[in-house]
Amino acid sequence: MDTTNKIVQALKCVGVRVLDHIIVGLIGIAAYLMLTAAAAL
Repeated sequence: MDTTNKIVQALKCVGVRVLDHIIVGLIGIAAYLMLTAAAAL
């Protein structure tokens, strides 16, 4: 039971980190595209 709990906690931690990286990446891409579009105008 204790081992399962540790695994679940580890998965949650990894999941949050992965989500965080995806969100930061998407924001970065969006900002880059907006800057490129602004420069084109």
